[in-house]
Amino acid sequence: MKIFVKGDRTKLLIASLVGQSIEFYDLALIAFFSFKISELYFPKFDSFISLLLSLITFGVGFLSRPVGAILFGYIGDKIGRKSSYQMSIVFMGIPMLVIAALPTYYQIGVWAPLILLLARFAQGLCVGGEYNGSAIFFLEHLKSSNKAFYSALISAGAIFGFFLAAFVAKIFSNDSLPHWAWRIPFFIGALVAFLGLYIRKNISETPVFQSLKERQNQVSFPLRAIYKETLLNSLATIGLGCCMGSISLTVVSYIPIHAEKFINFSHNLSVNLNLIGILFYMIFTIISGRLADKYSVFKILSVTTISILLLVFPIFYLLSIKNFYVFMCGNIMLGTLAGLLLGSTNYFLYQLYPAKIRYTGVCFNFAIGLALFGGTASIVNSLLAKNIGVIMGPATYLMFSSIIGLVSLGVVKTKKLLIHDTF
Repeated sequence: MKIFVKGDRTKLLIASLVGQSIEFYDLALIAFFSFKISELYFPKFDSFISLLLSLITFGVGFLSRPVGAILFGYIGDKIGRKSSYQMSIVFMGIPMLVIAALPTYYQIGVWAPLILLLARFAQGLCVGGEYNGSAIFFLEHLKSSNKAFYSALISAGAIFGFFLAAFVAKIFSNDSLPHWAWRIPFFIGALVAFLGLYIRKNISETPVFQSLKERQNQVSFPLRAIYKETLLNSLATIGLGCCMGSISLTVVSYIPIHAEKFINFSHNLSVNLNLIGILFYMIFTIISGRLADKYSVFKILSVTTISILLLVFPIFYLLSIKNFYVFMCGNIMLGTLAGLLLGSTNYFLYQLYPAKIRYTGVCFNFAIGLALFGGTASIVNSLLAKNIGVIMGPATYLMFSSIIGLVSLGVVKTKKLLIHDTF
């Protein structure tokens, strides 16, 4: 098995995993510090409204992802995968430094939440090019029958970033630490982002893009081309992004809020439960890749999406009971389903587009779906749980998104949209 890079497969894999982990570590920190953020930057409202405002700040990072996907997609399809691959990680460090040093509402007034929103917007721009782009970069270097597994491994790096953010937030939320200690994880994230650029600087362009460049087969306007040439593929990608975003962000960002705000677990216990769910999410992401290589990505995605549709109400029944072990079982089930879905998604999307528009097609369309149902997941789930019920509200939301996912898969299957050639 040969990887066409300076070095070997391990070096490329490490570069991709570090980038995924740190980008999603950075992206997730605000969610895990949402209660602290709401106190410091949105203090003039009641506690629930302040929490919602801090979650909206978290959601802005997802709403800006499609814009970032346009930018980095253009760079990836027109200038080169390597340029996009490097730029997406280095620019992530700048807003992290801003957040780490940002004065509070009490110090500079309304400027504080406005700057915070702008920093989150900038983070979302970078992630718009990193998540799917990192998998594309790796897969275009790889000649192997285990592509689903490797793409799942890179996706698991993103979940590890969420896990690391939750773990670090647990440590730095300790009341015995100084009141400014929550800023330290953001500062660390910025430093590691710049370290990521150093790791990636000597990695070569993908053979696929080099071939496109040699044949002068690049597209002038990739965003226009994806809807002109692959409209159904694009709509299916958006649908899968909706399905993936809803369950993923429910697991990583809504569950601790659900446990603490609606089930009345302590903050410490809520964080511990969240860590368990994210851990299973990460493990089953990798398992999903193995299963997809053996049985096909379409089968794994279909079975998992149907399982979400059938099991989401029983799961949220378990998540409505104030018993650590019962709640943990529901959380593990939800994390397992999210992992099985995520682990097969990247390679599936990779096969939906020809190489000349792949970067933009995957990144932009998937980012739209994530923005619609991922960035809003914590907000919508919180509102539905408050107004409809802790079982019915979030369960209905996830059921609706799984139906969108099934329809998208059905379109891909019936129209035979998967592209199996390299270029």
